[in-house]
Amino acid sequence: MGEWFQMDTGSMQSISGVATQGRRDRNEWVTVFSVKVSDDGKKWRWVECGRPYYANKDRNTRLKTFFHEPVHGRFLRIYPLEWTGRLSMRAGAVVCERPCLDGQLNYQFSLSFISGTQGPSLDPAWGEGDFKEVMMGDKPTIVYKFPEGKGLMIDHWCLKVGKLCMPWLLEYTIIVDVRLDDVIGYRKILGSAFWGDYGLYVNKYLMLAHKHTHEMQRSYQDQEILQVRHDP
Repeated sequence: MGEWFQMDTGSMQSISGVATQGRRDRNEWVTVFSVKVSDDGKKWRWVECGRPYYANKDRNTRLKTFFHEPVHGRFLRIYPLEWTGRLSMRAGAVVCERPCLDGQLNYQFSLSFISGTQGPSLDPAWGEGDFKEVMMGDKPTIVYKFPEGKGLMIDHWCLKVGKLCMPWLLEYTIIVDVRLDDVIGYRKILGSAFWGDYGLYVNKYLMLAHKHTHEMQRSYQDQEILQVRHDP
């Protein structure tokens, strides 16, 4: 029980479970683990009396393990009990969604997909990229780099039935801060399940393809600042 993997969810909240994966580039993964939770990162208590949870069977499958009931805290520790190969894992906390603050979702990509204003987390539905530190001007900044064909999704029922749930969702603004590497062919930056193949694309220039969306942009060097207003 000497090894553990610690996560900081950013604030006190209800945590419903953990998501785990094996090592990306080798056949190494955790097969059984226990979990502790803490309010302050100093005093810890076992989740469900330290019961073992059965985890991954390969290195790539992302497995969500849910507790019998959500626990309240800020920090989580995963204690591996059994593993395949050497001890390696990727992991994240599954938190209970809370209403977003002031009608905003703000994803800073500070080594997580959690919104700083609460609300739903982003989901790497098409496979994961990497968090990297790059220079933005003269400032080192943590960013999330997408490999080809990868992306993040927000799947939230209020976004699907906004006018039935929250009137302010009849119109919303999306601001995306992107640094573009070499682009071959057309790459979608922003899309929606309701738009089909329409969306915001980039090739040599930015192109918009949706009759109800209005877009403005300003470019400098290799960086694009996009502001999109969508009227469903």
